[in-house]
Amino acid sequence: MKFQYPNILSSILKMFCMFILMEVMPIEKLSAQIWEPEGINLPGGWNSWSNPPYGNLALASATQVSGGRVTKITSGTVRWQTWFKVAASGGDIVGGSYPFLFTSGSASNPWGNTWKDVTVAMNTLQTYTYQGSSDNQITVVNGKWYTMNWKDSGYTGTQAIFMETSALPVDISAVTVPALAVAGSPINIGMTTSSIPCPEEIFYLRYSTDAWVTSLCLQISMSGNTGTVILPAQTNGTSVSCYAFSSALAGVNSDYDMKSIKINNNGGLNYSIPVGSQQMSVSTAAVSAITGNSAVSGGTIVGSGGESILARGVCWSTESNPDLTDSFTTDGAGEGTFTSALAGLSPASAYHVRAYATTTSGTIYGSDIQFVTHSAISFMVDMATAAGFQPGIDAVYLSGGFPGTSWITPGDNPSMMMVADQPGSLNYSLTLYLPAGSYEYKHFLNSGWNGGEWSGGSNRQVTVNGNSTLQNTWGGEISWANLQWPANGSITQGAPLMVYSRVTIPNGKTGVTGGAYGISAWIGYNTSNTHPDTWTNWVPASYSGVAGANDEYVTDLGSVLPGAGIFYYASRFQAGTGSFFYGGYNSGFWDGSQNVSGVLTVNPVSTEKTLNLKLFIEGLYSGSSLMNKAKNQTADQFSGTIADKVNIEFHDPLDYPTVVFSANDVSLNTNGTIALTSIPSGFSGSYYVTVRHRNSIAVTTASPVAFTSGVTSYDFTTSADKAFGSNLKEIGGAFCFFSGDVNQDGIINPADKTLAENEVSGFQEGYLPADINGNGLMDLSDLIMIDNNSHHLVTTNTLRDCPDLFMTF
Repeated sequence: MKFQYPNILSSILKMFCMFILMEVMPIEKLSAQIWEPEGINLPGGWNSWSNPPYGNLALASATQVSGGRVTKITSGTVRWQTWFKVAASGGDIVGGSYPFLFTSGSASNPWGNTWKDVTVAMNTLQTYTYQGSSDNQITVVNGKWYTMNWKDSGYTGTQAIFMETSALPVDISAVTVPALAVAGSPINIGMTTSSIPCPEEIFYLRYSTDAWVTSLCLQISMSGNTGTVILPAQTNGTSVSCYAFSSALAGVNSDYDMKSIKINNNGGLNYSIPVGSQQMSVSTAAVSAITGNSAVSGGTIVGSGGESILARGVCWSTESNPDLTDSFTTDGAGEGTFTSALAGLSPASAYHVRAYATTTSGTIYGSDIQFVTHSAISFMVDMATAAGFQPGIDAVYLSGGFPGTSWITPGDNPSMMMVADQPGSLNYSLTLYLPAGSYEYKHFLNSGWNGGEWSGGSNRQVTVNGNSTLQNTWGGEISWANLQWPANGSITQGAPLMVYSRVTIPNGKTGVTGGAYGISAWIGYNTSNTHPDTWTNWVPASYSGVAGANDEYVTDLGSVLPGAGIFYYASRFQAGTGSFFYGGYNSGFWDGSQNVSGVLTVNPVSTEKTLNLKLFIEGLYSGSSLMNKAKNQTADQFSGTIADKVNIEFHDPLDYPTVVFSANDVSLNTNGTIALTSIPSGFSGSYYVTVRHRNSIAVTTASPVAFTSGVTSYDFTTSADKAFGSNLKEIGGAFCFFSGDVNQDGIINPADKTLAENEVSGFQEGYLPADINGNGLMDLSDLIMIDNNSHHLVTTNTLRDCPDLFMTF
């Protein structure tokens, strides 16, 4: 404490204070609790012994200091609680070791009652001496949060606990209990927190079956911000009372309130679960009669749990486990089987449905059944090419292998007649709701089978996997296209590469000498392997000849490519002004899996040199000679096969500090390869090559690398001695760059860990230097890697002026 007195004087003062207190102390102070208006304060070295702590509300009593954070909790064990953040800046307290006291007294005598004599051990319930002799001592760490509970035992010795977490503790926002538990069956209880808790937060469910004469405590299993726990089966007539709490202590089995950080006890009422003698069974009926916007389900209720069933029906939603907050039907009451009609659905959408039964105790749900509504397929046909067609007089029908109307004779089913967009229009349409699958179909002019678009030949075909619109032209359109040849290639920049593709229009339109009239063809290229419909670079292709029933087209792609690198290419066709169709290698329309883009490697011209490197980064290395791709907040930071970027330097072999050539943001692929091109041909000597990565230790080749040929290769992954000073880490037989140099000062030490801890405690996400493993999250795994390499004193090894020496910096 701040004030020290000789022993005799101290004794006299204490006796005088006791006399004064006996004369003036309100009756409340003589009770089993401290006088609430004075509350509890925590002055100490952390606030320059200011008392009451007006300048630091985290240490001040809420009943004595306006806005004070030390608040009284009266449910369960009466206690005073506060929390504070420790940080070098922006926190309530700066990390360090401090003396402090628990005090209670008036504003004019704030030191009147003190609790002392403890050196705080975190996450430990300790006993404090009332009017003790020595200041308490505590050590707090930057980047941590602390929750304190002080037991209000009145003016006598008491207990307190400080619990340490790596983030502000989350609230327990909801506890979900069944309205009625079945006797003899385990009881499932759920919990939700306000956000994902930090690793130190442990959640428990405390429950009692004898009105809290005794109680038990079970740990809640967490996944993200949700948790579950299973209570043992209970006998009929039992009433279970329970609440949830969080703590920083493992295996809590006593002093529950004092060891609690956050509590959800249903507003002080606790959660109650009655146990019934009968098991109510609610089952959900299979979904049937599915259309694009409706379906039929229902359910069966067996038993009632001893209560009346007031309402029954089904709930549905696009989310799993729908309940009465979602769409629902009401289909009578009581036990038995019922049918429910679902309406107002959206086409091509996945829904969940489950039956429910509501009793006086709550609602019981059946199993969750998922179904997908049929897709809305809009068939459209332009009749402009139908000879003799008379709008408004002639009719247009659709027939095909559709469920319920499979190949019905045109004209027999009026619902299959197509409708003109407007009077006199040549564009006709019809929308059908179809389940996923492939269907053949054809358009027909007037009733009967004789009015088909063509006789014989292949029917049209549609694959349904979502809502879509088909824009057909009477008489046939492109039904097949591909990228014929080559599947891939490698050329020098500017060299030719002839690319061939083929297209089919059925019923003799293609495969005829001279080519089909009105077809346009292209070969397109792109630097990313995306769907060709996103590409902007298309090179016209010329008719090459007949290939069976197909027309073949060709163009020189190599001569038009803008530079060296990896390019993806595919074909594109159009009949007249119709839709574009994209061809993949080699069996049909581009789909990204079976029919894919060609891959072309364009090498730089020989006037420039290439350095091929191979290296692995420890933080990204996943084993089997592969690395993970660095991520940002939402996706991969780089496209294609790029794992991350590095900087490369060439150093004078006789004067290492002199950099003679450098390249920044060079792509490092997931297989560890780097192709550094465009090195001027004038670099024909030998140079030390240094590679720098954004959060790894820089590595230099063990000896100068000769650039006497057009292509030079160097592999760091095969042996530690491939790096100067053997400065590589072996992982599963592969040698990797050490990761963890966040501030790029050439050494992995606590400074790097501090930078990372700041980003971890701030829940930072994204492509940041402290994300050592590249997963886009700043978390404990990054800190562990930094800590391991810091423990082993990992530093950068490079050269002095003499090449036979090295220095560490």
